[in-house]
Amino acid sequence: MALRLYFTNSAAPYTPTTKRGGWEQAGASLARLLGARPSGAAATAAVATGSTGAANDVLWGRWVSAGAVTAGTLSGTVQAIVGAVESNAATNANLFLHIFVTAGDSDTVRGTALANWAGSTEFTTTANGRDSSAQTLTSVAVSAGDRLVVEIGYRSISADTTARTATMNYGNTGTTDLVSAATTVTTNPGWIEFSGGDGIFSAPIATLQDDFSSGTINAGRWPTTTGTVTVISGAAQLESAAGATMASAAAYQLRGSTLTVELPSMPAGPSYYAGVQVRDDAGGNYFGVYAHGDTSLTFELNGTGNVSTTYNATTHRRVRFRHDGSSCYLETSPDGSTWTTRRTDGGLPQWTNFSDLKVFFECGDGGSSPDYFTVDNVNITAAVLSGAAALTAASDLTAGAVRETAGAASLSATSGLTAAAAQGVAGAVSMSAASGLTAGATVTQPAATSLSAASSLTAGAVATGQGAVAMTAASSLTAAATPIRPAAATLSAATSLTAAASTTQGAAAALTAASSLTAAAVRTQPASTAMAAASSLTANAGAVQSAAAALTSAATVTAAGVVDRPGAAALSAATSLAVTGAATYQAAAALVAATTLTATATRIQPGAATLTAASSLTAGATQTAVAAVSLSAASTLSASAAATFQAAVDMHAVSALDVAATVLPVAGLAMTAQSGLTASALRTAISAVTMSSASQLDVAAIPIRLATVSLASGSLLVTAATVTGQGSVGLAATSGLTVSAVRATLGAATLSASSALSADGTATGSGAGANLTATSAIVATAVRLASGSAALSAASALLAAGVADGPATAALTAATNLDAGAVQARLGTVVLTASSSLTASGATTPSGGVPMSATTTLGAAGFTNQQATVVMIAASLLTASATGGQNTHRRPGVFVAGARRARLSAGTYETPLLLPI
Repeated sequence: MALRLYFTNSAAPYTPTTKRGGWEQAGASLARLLGARPSGAAATAAVATGSTGAANDVLWGRWVSAGAVTAGTLSGTVQAIVGAVESNAATNANLFLHIFVTAGDSDTVRGTALANWAGSTEFTTTANGRDSSAQTLTSVAVSAGDRLVVEIGYRSISADTTARTATMNYGNTGTTDLVSAATTVTTNPGWIEFSGGDGIFSAPIATLQDDFSSGTINAGRWPTTTGTVTVISGAAQLESAAGATMASAAAYQLRGSTLTVELPSMPAGPSYYAGVQVRDDAGGNYFGVYAHGDTSLTFELNGTGNVSTTYNATTHRRVRFRHDGSSCYLETSPDGSTWTTRRTDGGLPQWTNFSDLKVFFECGDGGSSPDYFTVDNVNITAAVLSGAAALTAASDLTAGAVRETAGAASLSATSGLTAAAAQGVAGAVSMSAASGLTAGATVTQPAATSLSAASSLTAGAVATGQGAVAMTAASSLTAAATPIRPAAATLSAATSLTAAASTTQGAAAALTAASSLTAAAVRTQPASTAMAAASSLTANAGAVQSAAAALTSAATVTAAGVVDRPGAAALSAATSLAVTGAATYQAAAALVAATTLTATATRIQPGAATLTAASSLTAGATQTAVAAVSLSAASTLSASAAATFQAAVDMHAVSALDVAATVLPVAGLAMTAQSGLTASALRTAISAVTMSSASQLDVAAIPIRLATVSLASGSLLVTAATVTGQGSVGLAATSGLTVSAVRATLGAATLSASSALSADGTATGSGAGANLTATSAIVATAVRLASGSAALSAASALLAAGVADGPATAALTAATNLDAGAVQARLGTVVLTASSSLTASGATTPSGGVPMSATTTLGAAGFTNQQATVVMIAASLLTASATGGQNTHRRPGVFVAGARRARLSAGTYETPLLLPI
C-alpha cells in the first residue's frame, strides 16, 4: 500500500539533533512536518553554494513525519517531486535525498532507507517540478512511534567560484499535487511517496474494525457521536428523531485499502435519510452511500454525479468502499462474498491520497417520528473456506451446508443426526448423538463447539461468534439461539432444560438442572453466568451485561430481569424466591431467603446489596444508586423505596420493621428494632442515622441535611420532621418522647426523657447545642432560636413558650413547675431557676444577662428592657411588671425582694433598690 506524504510548512513534531546526510553545506536549520496532507503557507528554501568544481552537497532542510502507528518493515521504492530552480545554468544543481528512521523522538537512527542519493537531471533556470523517479529503499524495521526523516537538498558541480543558488518550493496547499516538469510550483504541493509503507505511518481504513459485541460504543474507535447512538443486540443503532452521527478518528488511509460495513436496517418513510461516508473532514470531501426514505440508494462523490438504484434491504445489506491505487469503487453485497460495483471513479481527487480520513455514519428524518439506522460488522466479513471435515454415521446422518470457513468439523451419530448450516466460520465443531440430535445453524464463528446427547438434543442457531460451546443432555435439551459471541457456554440437563437466547455476547455461561430449568434471554453480554436448580428454576432476562451472575435454588426460583449490568449477582433460595428487576447497574447483589423473599426492582445502581430473610422479606424499589445495602429480617421486614443515593444502609428487624422512602442521599443508615419500627421519608441528605427501638419507634421525615442523628427508645418515641440542617441530634426516651420540628440549623441537640417529654419547634437556628432533659414531663414550644446553647431541665414539669430567642446561653431549671413566656430575647445569658414555681412573661430583652431565682413563686411581666444585668431573688413571692427600662447606669440595677410582698413600678433607677428581707 503506497503512502504519500507532503512537504508542508507546518512545524516539525520533532527535530533530530544530528544531520545525517553527506552534506558539505549543512548549515540550513529549516525543519518542517512531513504531513498526511498539505498545510501551512507557500514558502521557499534558497541556499547558495560556492563550489570550485567538485561535487558540493547543499542542505535545504529536513521534513519529519508523525510517529509510526504500528511496527513493520519499510521497504519498496520512494519517489519525490518538488518545485526547484537554479539561479544560473552554471550551478549544475541536481536533487539530493537522504532518508532515515529515528527511534521515536531520539537522535538514534533505527535505519537508513535511502543513503545520499543524487539525481542526474539538472534543474533549469525556470522553476518546475523535479522528479526523483522511483528509487529502491533499503529495508528498515520500524517500531511504533518511530519517525521518518527526509533530508532534502541539491548537489552542485560548478566550474567557477561564483556563488550560485538553488531554491526549493514547499508549503503549497493547492488541490492538485505537483507533477514532474510542471511550472505550478507556487501552488501545487510537493510530495514524497513510499510504495511499501504497509500501513506503518498511516492506518489503512481496513484496520478500523468493530462488531459492537462489547455492548457499548467504543470511544477509542468512535470518539465522536451526536444525538442518540447506542448498541442494541450487538449492533450500533442511530436514532433518527433529531438526527444522529457516529465518526471515527481522522486517522485512516483509503488508498490501496477497503472499508466494508453491514447495514442491517435503514429508517423507513419518505423523509428519512441514512448513510456512511469515507470523509476528508478538513476539506469537506467524501465518498458516500445513502439511503433515502427506505426507497432509493445513492452512491456519491461530494454529492455530484450521484448514481442511484432502488433500495433493497437484502441485496444492499453490505456496502464496500474499495481503492486500488488508481480508482475507487462503491459496491454492495447481500452476504459479504459476492459484490456488485455500483460506481467507479478514476482520476481520483487529491484528498483520496491523504492518510487522515475518517469513517462517518449519519441519519435523520426531517421532522418525522423516530426510526433507527443500524450499523454492524465494520470491516468484519466471512469467507467460505474449510480446512477439514469428517461426517460419520452408524445410522442416518443428514447435513446441509454444515461447514464454512472452519479448521475442522466432525459429525457422528450412533443414531440419526441432522445438521443444517451447522457450522460457520469456526475452528472446530463436534456433534455426537447416542440418539437423535438436530442442529439448525448451530455454530457460527466459534473456535470449537461440541453438542452431545444421550437422548434427544435440539439446537437452533445455538452458538454464534464464540470461543467454545458445549451442550450435553442425559435427557432432552432444547436450545434456540442459546449462546451468541461468548467465549464458552455449557448447558447440561439431567432432565429437560429449555433455553431461548439464553446466553448472548458473554465470556462464559453455564446452565445446569437436576430437574427442569427454563431460561429465556437469561444472559446477555456477561463474563459468566451459572444457573443451577435442584428443582425448577425459571429465568426471564435474568442476567444482562453483567460480569457474573448465579441463580441457585434448592426450591423454586423465579427471576425476571434479575440482573442488569452488575459485577456479580447471586440469588439463592432454600424455599421460593421471586425477583422482578431485582438488581441493575450494580457491582454485586445477593438475595438469599431461608423462607420466601419477594423483591420488586429492589436494587438499582448500587455497589452491593444483600437482602436476607429468616422469614418473609418484601422490598419494593428498595435500593437505588447506593454503594451497599443490607436488609435482614428474623421476622417480616417490608421496605418501599427504602434507600436511595446513599453510601450504605443497614436495616435489621428481630420483629417487623416497615420503611417507606426511608433514606435519600445519605452516607449511612442503620435501623434496628427489637419490636416494630416504622419510618416514613425518614432520612434526607445526611451522613449517618441510627434508629433503635426496644419498643415501637415511629418517625416521619425526621432528619434532613444533618451529619448524625440517633434516635433510641426504651419505650415509644414519636417524631415528625424532628431534625433539619444541623450537625447531630440525639433523642432518647425510657418512656414516650414526642417531638415536632424540634431542631433546625444548629450544631447538636439532645432531648432525653425518663418520663414523657414533648417539644414543638424547640430549637431552631441556633449554634452549638441544645439540651432538654426531664425526670418528669417537659413541654417546650419554640424554646430556642438562633442561640449558642440552651438547656431546659425539670425535676418536675417545665413549660416554656418562646423562651429563648437569639441568646448565647439560656438555662431554665425547675425543681417544681417553671413557666416562661418569651423570657429571653437577644441577650448574652439568662438563668431562671425555681425551687418552686417561677412565671416569666417577656421578662428580659436585649440585655447582657438576667438571673431569676425563687425559693417561692416569682412572677415577672415585661420585667427588664435593654440593661446589662438584672437579678431577682424571692424568698417569697415577688411580682414585677415593666420594672426597668433603658437603664444606662454603669452599675446594674439590682432588685431584691425579701419576706414581704413587693410590687415595683416601671422607671429608671439611679442606685440599686434594696428591699429589706
